[in-house]
Amino acid sequence: MEQSSTPKPLWKKWWFWLAVVVALGVIGRLSGGDETTVTAEDKSGSASTSPAKMTTPTADVEVSAETYFSDYEGNELAADAKYKDKVIKITGKVNGVRKTLGTVYIDLESSNQFLQVYCSMKDESEAASVSKGSLVTLIGVGGGKTLTPTVDDCVLSN
Repeated sequence: MEQSSTPKPLWKKWWFWLAVVVALGVIGRLSGGDETTVTAEDKSGSASTSPAKMTTPTADVEVSAETYFSDYEGNELAADAKYKDKVIKITGKVNGVRKTLGTVYIDLESSNQFLQVYCSMKDESEAASVSKGSLVTLIGVGGGKTLTPTVDDCVLSN
């Protein structure tokens, strides 16, 4: 008697669901999750202003995208102490502009051809004015590293 062996559908395999859970976790982390915005006014202790009236914040640290990336690759804890939750001015070559789950990013080139510095933008129209290959300076809040180093709530620097 022959038994017909049909393979299980993909969604019935345990590793498929593990991959889905991991992917959702990464997407959730990259999308920011918490909608709290830190501005230069918030860090100084005075009342924050509305985004329409806010001026470009003053940076605590100035760094190139390549240095920011390599600092995180070398020692994530030391890089967090230097950059995380601080207002940073970062300069780099644009590797791409994208929108993921409603958040607009400018990706800055790094020494690793497969990973970049992800900079989430406050204003979509600012990102629309940037093109791949151009050199930009952004001011934002150091976001640490999940898959790759991030800078949150960025604005184009004058």
